[in-house]
Amino acid sequence: MAVHCRLTVVTGVVVIWLLRVCEAECPAPCSCDVVQDDVDADAAGGRAGVAVRCAGAQLKSLAVVALPPAAVSLDVSGNRLDRLDAASLPPPAGVDRLSTANFSRNRIAAIATESFGGWSGLVSLDLSANRLSSIDHGTFRGGAQTSLQNLDLSANRLTDVDGAFSGMTNLFRSAAPSH
Repeated sequence: MAVHCRLTVVTGVVVIWLLRVCEAECPAPCSCDVVQDDVDADAAGGRAGVAVRCAGAQLKSLAVVALPPAAVSLDVSGNRLDRLDAASLPPPAGVDRLSTANFSRNRIAAIATESFGGWSGLVSLDLSANRLSSIDHGTFRGGAQTSLQNLDLSANRLTDVDGAFSGMTNLFRSAAPSH
């Protein structure tokens, strides 16, 4: 298992514990950084913990990516993911603390119903620059339905969202022209 961890700020027992978690459990072929200071924690949704980066690793599935228990952010941008469902996402036990997830620049054409159901802490989700043409009702049902505040769907070919955002009371709505 190739492990790469970077300590951002060396202060306190919590950081030492997070560094040990990071060293022991960073999934290959990813790298992990301990986020502790205000700037890094803001990028991770305001939480201190472990940022897992698997960007550009040519991954076709995340099912084998067991996230460290302290993971607060996940970056899997620029991979070869074509579908998000229970079989292609990380095991549910590792996603409950995640506050940010970046799935941009993949090949995602479909997202199964309730794919993000166990992602109860998810605040920001980037699905930009994929091949999505529709988002079905129930896609975000479960934990993410009430926690999600930022959702980036830009640079997709969306034509049908079939009530996908119903019940998402905390979602910040903004529209940007697509090119």
